[in-house]
Amino acid sequence: MPDTDWPQILRSATEIARSFGLNTVETVIDRPGDHDVTFTSEDGNLLRFGTLKAAVLRAITGCRYEQADLDKPPE
Repeated sequence: MPDTDWPQILRSATEIARSFGLNTVETVIDRPGDHDVTFTSEDGNLLRFGTLKAAVLRAITGCRYEQADLDKPPE
């Protein structure tokens, strides 16, 4: 990805991430040819997007159990 395109790519990625509740944005690396941004949510979801030699997208989802489910004794 050309560095000249990075600002628009980051805006688009931020908009998409926010549509899924990933409202916290942390720029890990931002230098020519090397970008790494992490989007997180309060419920443990994480999306990491970076570029160097290739674009990389990594996602982790938080726990999806309700507290009431966790409080039930094992069957």
